[in-house]
Amino acid sequence: MIMPARTKKNEIRTFEDLWNDPNFLSPEEKAIIDLRVQLLGALVEAREKQGLTQTQLALQSNMTQPEIARLERLDANPKIDTLLRATLPLGYTLKLERIE
Repeated sequence: MIMPARTKKNEIRTFEDLWNDPNFLSPEEKAIIDLRVQLLGALVEAREKQGLTQTQLALQSNMTQPEIARLERLDANPKIDTLLRATLPLGYTLKLERIE
């Protein structure tokens, strides 16, 4: 469970309050968090949908199970080539899209 945060004035603020506060997170920081959630969430979802364990995906992607486990953590900051090595055996790739 995500607990509300306390500010310097000892106010309790919710995650939504903090997320929408431009003084707490810049637009760039929010974009990075969103991208990590999308990419790593899609990786876990694709692996689980195909019924693969982390170990099985590691074997298919020439990685180790601990590397896959680290990759799937939301605080991971993987390199593009590492993401590709893990996603290609699942039938996925990465794509750059224009913001509309």
